[in-house]
Amino acid sequence: MAFLLDTTILSIHLKRPDLTFTRFVTHGGQLFTSQVVVGELYAWAFRAKTPGNHEERLASLDDLRLQVEVLPFDDDCAKKFGEMKATMGTAAGAIDLMIAATSVVLDAAVVSCDSDFFAIQRIFPEIHVINWFEETLP
Repeated sequence: MAFLLDTTILSIHLKRPDLTFTRFVTHGGQLFTSQVVVGELYAWAFRAKTPGNHEERLASLDDLRLQVEVLPFDDDCAKKFGEMKATMGTAAGAIDLMIAATSVVLDAAVVSCDSDFFAIQRIFPEIHVINWFEETLP
């Protein structure tokens, strides 16, 4: 099974790799993320309060890209996103819908602890959502 990691999961991994280490080792080679998520992580890096933190965060993103394959948001993803956005309207954020659309196109499970994905899944049951932390995080 392929796993499409969302921003919350990768943020946890960057900040607390001890919480994700086992999953990353167990599922190595099956871990993906979207270019959209990478954009959100770059925003996190550039929001750092000091320039030294910018460099540290950017370096951690470079390391992350060695562990997780980054997938483009292509025309197939854009088409699925449009379909989903037309159905959901403003009930879900555009970035979450872009990630969900990518998961459908790739037939990958979204890994997230963001409840928005479970709301999307109720409307689009073909989306498989997994929360790696349902027992370890609130």
